[in-house]
Amino acid sequence: MSERTQALEQSREMFKLIAESTKAIPFTLNVTRGFFPYIGAQGIVNFDVPQEQWRQPGALERVIPRDSNPETRQRFDECSAGPLNS
Repeated sequence: MSERTQALEQSREMFKLIAESTKAIPFTLNVTRGFFPYIGAQGIVNFDVPQEQWRQPGALERVIPRDSNPETRQRFDECSAGPLNS
């Protein structure tokens, strides 16, 4: 592993540890397909949804239904197609 690759990996791990130590739910959302390639542990615990379900296409609708979460879904709708990181 190159020195630069190792530094990048360490940086990613540090970010993950910091992000997951907050009450916020860090995530990456694929808006086009409606799934979460990454969801922080807080999301898994708070929503009581296993990690593998977050990664399935359509997870956004199952976890945050448009009918019961219109304001949150409006924010997602305003994003351009592609990944969204929070």
